[in-house]
Amino acid sequence: MTAVRDLVARRRMGSGFDPADRPFILGGVLVVGILLAAVAVMLDRSALDVWTGLIVLLVLVTVSVPMLQWVARKEGDQWLFTVLLLAVVVHLLFALVRYYFIFAVYKGSADAGRYHEAGATFASRFRDGEPLHPIPIMEGFPVESQRIGDVTGVLYLITGPSAYAGFFLFSWLCFWGQVLIVRGFKRAVPEGDYRRYTLLVMFLPSLLFWPASIGKEALMIFCLGIIVYGGALLLGPTPQLKGGIFFVGGVLLVLLVRPHVALMSLGGLAVAMGVGSLASSNMTERLGARGRVVRLAALAVLLALAGVAISVAGQSFADRGSEGASAGSALEKALNQSATGNSEFQPVAVTGPAQVPAGVVSVLFRPFPWEARNPNSLLAAAESLLLIGLVAISWRRLATFPKMAVRRPFLVFCLVYVLAFSIGFSFIANFGILARQRVQVLPIVLVFLALPRLDQLRARDRSAADAGSVGAPGHAVASAPKVMS
Repeated sequence: MTAVRDLVARRRMGSGFDPADRPFILGGVLVVGILLAAVAVMLDRSALDVWTGLIVLLVLVTVSVPMLQWVARKEGDQWLFTVLLLAVVVHLLFALVRYYFIFAVYKGSADAGRYHEAGATFASRFRDGEPLHPIPIMEGFPVESQRIGDVTGVLYLITGPSAYAGFFLFSWLCFWGQVLIVRGFKRAVPEGDYRRYTLLVMFLPSLLFWPASIGKEALMIFCLGIIVYGGALLLGPTPQLKGGIFFVGGVLLVLLVRPHVALMSLGGLAVAMGVGSLASSNMTERLGARGRVVRLAALAVLLALAGVAISVAGQSFADRGSEGASAGSALEKALNQSATGNSEFQPVAVTGPAQVPAGVVSVLFRPFPWEARNPNSLLAAAESLLLIGLVAISWRRLATFPKMAVRRPFLVFCLVYVLAFSIGFSFIANFGILARQRVQVLPIVLVFLALPRLDQLRARDRSAADAGSVGAPGHAVASAPKVMS
């Protein structure tokens, strides 16, 4: 009997099945069954757009379950499967919420409505063998915005021109970008509270609402996930060359949508590598020869990529301004263009080092409650209060940053990215636009709120020192350096 039980256990392990997964697998089967029944009913009673969206939703849920099981096994934590399964369902539900706001409240006049129409036109012309461009509804928009319409059109070649399907797919892509960000944090900062970080990244209201539609935000978070994961592999305790592949791939994708954000990522990685190289000799020895070679190779590729990014970003700034436009004039133009509507405000435009602290606070935490003048800005102010509260209760975690940054250069990457983002987006003068745009930095900001507490860090250091001072009987052994792995 013992042999039989061992055989069954080995088969279960080989198949990747864990009995603890049973409730979630049964729940997933139930959800899929309900969706199938809904599709069968809606086929005769609803428009093509609706049931196409239901089929896409069914496929995404079905595909997500084994993918999430694989992620949980790779990370060695079944808790992660439970949380991520809930998170993907919530993300897809928020796609319906965004759909309601875009098409019921704003009557399709928002950017997502334009991207949907552009995607439908792209797919129709592709099938008919007609020239793909120009697409009338996107004429006059920057080329980066036109590319979102093209991406939507490519997806519609698979699903058909359904706005529901488009919203589900973009929200799903955003979710997987967040999964990569969580995995990157765990690799780069193994001492961090990755469970706390997972909950924050997956369920912060802005990160659920704004990217849950066709648009740049969802694609940017997906690409940011690739960048962060790659950077984490390069800057982690054991640098891995494949991290460079992820990072470069993510940056190249971002160059097509928001070149200035690609530059922020490159600058952050370059500074982080510099700090890592200038760390203490003990840290360098622990890194090892292979790790140093990996980072040097990545730095060489980084310099070449930075040249390309600067060229693309410079052309983007020139396209937004007049002849001979500079980055400064393009930012001024962004300020003037965004200072419209009922949510305009006076931003803290960073033009020198003295404005940086106020600019960071303005970009990350405004609107404040007393600045809210309509329901939308009131909701944004409520989340700002939530974020300020999280920062306040996390002070013992923030206090460990200086010590942790020397050990974990990934945190330097995060700091530089946040500062660069705050400076670059400090010219936005509309609360609605600012709330939507800052979803590209919030996952990085949340890293600082998931660092180990000061007392936890000191306890780890004492344990490492005690373990390193234990040697063979009768022999004196030097204490190991207080370096966490």
